[in-house]
Formats: sequence, C-alpha cells, structure tokens
Amino acid sequence: MMPNGTVPAPLPEGGVASYIYKKYLSSKPEMERRVSAQIRNDLYNDGGDAAMAGMIDTVFKDPDVRTLRKQWIPFAKSNNPTKRIINEISTVYQEPAIRTVSGDENNRRYNEVVRLSRQDEIFEKVNAMVNLHRAVFVRPRVCVVDSNTREPAIDIATPADAYAIRHPNDPTRCIAVVISTGYHGATTLTDVPAYEVWTDHEKFQLTSDGRIVVESWINHGLGVNPWVFLSMEPPSKGIWPAMSGKDVEAGHLAIWFLNIQILKESKSNNKQNVFQGDTTSLARGQMSDSESALEVPEGTLISTIDAGVDTQQYRDNANHILEQLANSYGISAGVLHHQGVQSAEARELMRAPIEELRRKQMKVFHSFERRFVEAQAAVMRSDMQSLAFEVSDWTIKFGETRKPSSMKDSLETFEHERRLGLTNSIEFMMALRGLTYEQAEAAIQDNIDIELARNILMRSLNEINGSMGADMSGSQQPQQPTQQEEATDAT
Repeated sequence: MMPNGTVPAPLPEGGVASYIYKKYLSSKPEMERRVSAQIRNDLYNDGGDAAMAGMIDTVFKDPDVRTLRKQWIPFAKSNNPTKRIINEISTVYQEPAIRTVSGDENNRRYNEVVRLSRQDEIFEKVNAMVNLHRAVFVRPRVCVVDSNTREPAIDIATPADAYAIRHPNDPTRCIAVVISTGYHGATTLTDVPAYEVWTDHEKFQLTSDGRIVVESWINHGLGVNPWVFLSMEPPSKGIWPAMSGKDVEAGHLAIWFLNIQILKESKSNNKQNVFQGDTTSLARGQMSDSESALEVPEGTLISTIDAGVDTQQYRDNANHILEQLANSYGISAGVLHHQGVQSAEARELMRAPIEELRRKQMKVFHSFERRFVEAQAAVMRSDMQSLAFEVSDWTIKFGETRKPSSMKDSLETFEHERRLGLTNSIEFMMALRGLTYEQAEAAIQDNIDIELARNILMRSLNEINGSMGADMSGSQQPQQPTQQEEATDAT
C-alpha cells in the first residue's frame, strides 16, 4: 500500500530486479557502506594494508616519504586493537549454551542439529562479528557433502556481503536480503550468479549487472526468510547502524600508523653527517655507517646533526589511544594490560563492566536465538527430514563464564551445591568433561562399579588388625594397665 492509500500493481520479475539494482547494487552510498565494512573485516583479520596506504597518502604529500612509509606497512602489525577489543567483549558464547525443546526424541534431534552445525562455535564468531559491525545476517542451511551425505550448517553475512532491502513505506523494516555469492565455480556460465535474493517466500539470483539468472526464481517453501537479522541496536533511520563502531576502526589505523613511525625511526640513521669545504674530490657512494669509516679529502670538515625523534612519544600516544578505546567498551586498563591481582575477587571486580556488557548482549541474543530456531526448524523440515524437529517449549540457558579455580575449590563448591539441591553429579560431570547426559550417567555408573569391586577385594585385607589402610576405630587394641590395676595384681 502506498502512503496515499492506493494499492499499486505488483512489479514483474524484471521490475523487481531493476529496482534492486538501481536502489541498492549500483547505489553509491551502498557501495561505500560495503567498502567500509570490508575494511573492518580486514582490520579484524590482520589485514587492511590498502586502508593504511590510503591513510599515508592522505597525511603525507611528498612522494618519497609516502613510498618509504608504505614499505613498513606489513611489518607494523604487532598490535591489533580491533581484534583485542572485539574478542574481549564477545563472551556470550564463551561457554556452550543449553538449548531444549519439548519431547525426548524431538529434543534429541534438535540438539543433534546444534552439534552437527557447530552452533556454539559459530555463534561465538557471530558474537564477535555483530560487535564489530553492530549488525549481521545469519542463516541455517543444509550442506550437501555428496550424493549420500547432508549436514546442517550455518552461514554468516556481514554488511560487507549483504544488502538489506527496505520496505518502501518503512525504512526500518527488512523485506528481502541480497547476499553476494562470490561465485568461483569451474563451469563457465552465460549468466554468472553474483547475488542471491531471499524473501519470506521466494529466492532468485542476479548477475552483476542486475539481470535475473535464467530459471533461478523459485518459491522456496520455507514460509520464512532463512537469513535472520541480528543487530545490537534498534533500527532508527534504516536497517544498518550508521557510524557505530567507527571509533575502533579509526583507533586501529592511528595505532598502526604510530607503529610504522616507531619502526622507521628505529631503522633510520638519526645522526646525519654534514660536509663543509671543498668536496669536489670527495668519493661518492661511501657507506655512512658505524661499521665503516668515511674518507674525506684534506680541507673538508665533517659535522653531525641529530635528526631523530624520540620514539617514546609514539609509544605513549599509541597506548593512550588503546586505553581510551578500551574504556569506551568497558575494558579497564588493568584488564587491557593483564595487570596482576591479589585475589579472585579483585579480578572479578576488575572485569565487572565486561560482565555487565555481556548481560546486555544476552538479552539481544535471546531474541535472536528464538527467531533463528524457527528458521532452523523450517530448513530441517524442508531439506533434512531425518533431523526435523518442532519448536515447542523452546528454552535456552546461556553458559556462565567459569571463574578460574583449583580442582579442590571446584569440588568443595560442587559438594556444597549438591547438599543444597542446586546440582547433581551428572550435571557436574557434564560440565567438567564436556559429556552428554547419557555419557555422564554411564561414566558415573562405571566409577561406582569399579569402586564397589575394589571395596569387595579389600575386605579381607581390612579385616586384618593393624593392616595398612584398615579402619581401626572398631577394633580391640591392647591397653596398657593403669596404676590401680598394677597395685591390685601385686596384692
């Protein structure tokens, strides 16, 4: 429905493709958004050389200086603040989550899908990517390994790979998702699929110039768009967050630039020789280094000037930028620099802001997981009936980060919680060894059987008075006679 209340005729397939290409695929703002997102991906993955070269071209004007600084780009990556900060705050899936649905068989199938798709492991990456970009798309799918094997899988699309098609009357509502395919098949195709478009009911492919790939438009029958949107911020003027997260990108490039300056100064010969007098007979091309001597003709004077810069200022500036960035995301200087603490309580207090941020993220991920499991169930029913499950009474319990403690402390805590009815031996074994319920139960039963057999074998030995390891509390021990008994015996 249009804003004036009229209902226009639906666009034909060609009209839909033309609209997507003009409004999104060839749109300059959308291209700039994807380039910016790709820079963040590159910086997180220890790349971004092109972005650093562009920064050098911006701040330096002399061509020789630009060339000399760019030579240090690959060697000044010892500090990756983007990865450090993003990984530090992405702790929602640091421990595996416990997900359940009603029904034993139904729950078994669901947890098998979670296990085969490595959901906790991949969602840990999702947690990092959504903190990096503030919004991503995630899709459950079935991967065809060969003609006889299929496995559930999960895909992630960052803003560098995706377009969110907005509703014409509501720019905060996503009605379709366009994913860059990156097709690199061995078969030469007439229409190479550069993009794949998904809605709640259809999917089709587009070429790089916006044409629909022949016979690619189909009804997928899922009833829901499998690409689930996850955003750390509610949409305001559009689907994607505008400038959120730019601070980390800018800080990373600034610290990288300062590292380049440090390496350059460390390599350069800061003491420069100045020759005065008649230099016509001075030999050219001599190595001005501490390992060799200079030969100068008579009448030529040599003086030295110090053109170096104290590298401490670069290190101070880099540390200042890193600490300010970390503070913006709740990371204290003590955590950032691995400062030692006197007790576990002091360490937890130091990490309290990060834990508060984790709690906030858990609210967002709970809503996302609910929408994701609906899409996951629809995909399994459609593409892998053997693991199809129903979403009924779905629950999730996010794993709590375990505080570092010794085995003795862990066992004492477990015994106390078990006496209060807060846990049991099977749950403890599952958390300790990473076992399933059935495996933990079988392991405990094996331990009981072995200990019972050991006690039976030890009975005859324990019955021997004074035997090593025997319980002597109920045995009759010879007693020394008292003074009264000795006097009685004497009479």
